[in-house]
Amino acid sequence: MKIKNERNLLTEILNLSFFMLKVNNSYFVINSLIKILTFCLNKFGRQIFKEENNLLSELCTLIFPKILFHNKNTRNLTNNFLFLLIFKNFQYNNNLSNIEIQLSIAFDQLVGDLNRNYEKGELIYFKNFFSTIKKLTLDYNFFQTNKKNMIQKKKHQAKKKLIFEKKVINLLNHLLKIFLDLLKVYDYRFDTQTHADLLLRIANNYSNNPNIRFHWLNKLKKLMEHEKNYGEAAIILIHQSAMISEYLSIKYPNKKYLPKKGAKSFKKINKSVLDEKFFISLTKNDNNNNNNNNNNNNNNNNNNNNNEDDDYNDFDGYDDNDNYDNQGNEKSINLKLIDQKNFSEKSLEECLENSIEMFRLGGYFELSCEVYEILLQIHKYRRNYISMSQYFNNLKKSYDILIKELFDYPRSFGHYYRIGFFGKTFKENNGKEFIYKFPEEVLIFDLKPKFEEMFKNRIEKEDLHFIDTNTAKNFTFDPEKSYILLTTVNPYFTEKESINRISTFEKNNKVNKFFFEEFYTLSGTKSEAVDDCCRKKTILTTEYYFPYMNSRVKVINKEIIDLSPIQVAIDGLTSKITQFEIEFNKFETRVKSLQGMLMGTLLTQVNVGPLEYANVFLSNTDKYDKKEIEILKKTFLSFLDTIKRAIDLHSYKIGSNQIELQEELESSFKKFQKKIHYYIKIDKN
Repeated sequence: MKIKNERNLLTEILNLSFFMLKVNNSYFVINSLIKILTFCLNKFGRQIFKEENNLLSELCTLIFPKILFHNKNTRNLTNNFLFLLIFKNFQYNNNLSNIEIQLSIAFDQLVGDLNRNYEKGELIYFKNFFSTIKKLTLDYNFFQTNKKNMIQKKKHQAKKKLIFEKKVINLLNHLLKIFLDLLKVYDYRFDTQTHADLLLRIANNYSNNPNIRFHWLNKLKKLMEHEKNYGEAAIILIHQSAMISEYLSIKYPNKKYLPKKGAKSFKKINKSVLDEKFFISLTKNDNNNNNNNNNNNNNNNNNNNNNEDDDYNDFDGYDDNDNYDNQGNEKSINLKLIDQKNFSEKSLEECLENSIEMFRLGGYFELSCEVYEILLQIHKYRRNYISMSQYFNNLKKSYDILIKELFDYPRSFGHYYRIGFFGKTFKENNGKEFIYKFPEEVLIFDLKPKFEEMFKNRIEKEDLHFIDTNTAKNFTFDPEKSYILLTTVNPYFTEKESINRISTFEKNNKVNKFFFEEFYTLSGTKSEAVDDCCRKKTILTTEYYFPYMNSRVKVINKEIIDLSPIQVAIDGLTSKITQFEIEFNKFETRVKSLQGMLMGTLLTQVNVGPLEYANVFLSNTDKYDKKEIEILKKTFLSFLDTIKRAIDLHSYKIGSNQIELQEELESSFKKFQKKIHYYIKIDKN
């Protein structure tokens, strides 16, 4: 009865206090409310921190903004109250997980006020919050000394204090990072990609706190949805699904219908999900801790009867075999602190189903089918045949679309551009290069007005310059001006990879290398002579694979390959062979496509390229490297075999109305083959 009455009293006090805090009041009223809430923390701590409710969230949301209040006394009371909130949370839960996520959300709400820009004085108030919490943590003597047991408990007290200090300092460091990043986040609202990168950086700062990481990934997902970057939103949901699966695979190892490999189960969908394997070290630690806790609880039950004044009461639930080392560092993520609302089977299903819808909207039907396989496994175990029936219907629709693509025009996954930023006005992005993915309708000449509009309030139009790859070679950058480098790039694959990547989906999925080419001549003048034409191929490697959680990814490596004239010839022939191989590997070879490739290779008016390579390089082999000549000859022989195979396939596919074209192709091939064999034969003699 007493507990029930206390709970009712607390509810009435808090409801009234929360209502008063939500409306404008004088500093006198606000100060009084903070003092009342301080009393509640000391009197009803167990109800606030141990029971399942939203009281901690409400307290952080309503009190935290008062750190910027115009009255100094109110600010001091607020900082002291927030310290007490942190301490009490640790006292009752032996961790700061809940308070950390609530304070990070409160920071987000306060810094993210779109209607204000923070003044210098207010930034000082933020700084005062950090310094006050740190000072109180280090100076405040909150551990009561029991003289009777002082010697026995001194070691434990020291460790408890060290753990608390360490965790508060870590908390403040994380919050400071979030605060600085949030200032940038809302400073870059005009730039979606940088905005997204900063949100992702905040999420990555919490790789050791799944609850908070999940929250910030949610914010990033909403941004991607708002920008209609549906493929990227789907990848975020897959990351969240991987986090949940990683947790569930450890928490419930006997539930075989769940993704048994945790985050690895999603590697086929996206390689970057392996970043979510932060639960990997938990199994042994958690099991060992549970066993130790059981033993300690039995021992404590026998000993605590004679120790009513035991100073363990200062930290309810404190265990000497907890999750910290002697320096107060966290050994691993405590499974008990995981938010069951987000990390549950229900949440996993919701994330997977939402990712399917996002993949569908983004045109990634193949990936949606992979997700269905995971869901079907879960519902098959539950004998949920209604859901399974719906899933199979949706799968059929997706595969019907993919079948239609085999005979019609392929989907478009947009265009890729290398975009570099140079100039101090770009701040975060200065000196960095990125690969951007834009929708199909955005061409390279659309980018200039797009970026001019984006930076119109930051950079004077006459100070913003756009340059291309050729201009950038010998360009002198003015440090007072801003430059944006624009280059069209395409996904890069090795010869072996190209043969296996047939569909447009395969050419745009799990891609982290891109290239562009520049042509030049040995003579330095304009020339079309094949023995004078060189090519420079630049290969850019991105930090993550596309599609990723943002529509741009930073370039982390650049490789330049210079091709001599004979190497250009070899590369040209190899590319043609690869194009034919891709056509051969298709489920249904398109006759028109095959005809176009054969006509472009064999018919007299357009077959100058390969024959010219033979005329120049194979008729005078002494001028060139022997190894390269041998490679060129082998490439020509492979080229002939490939064309012969294509002609045979063409004869099988065409109707009676195209026999004349087939005969013309066969005749042209014989002439072409004879000339190539002539050059190779001369060289052998």
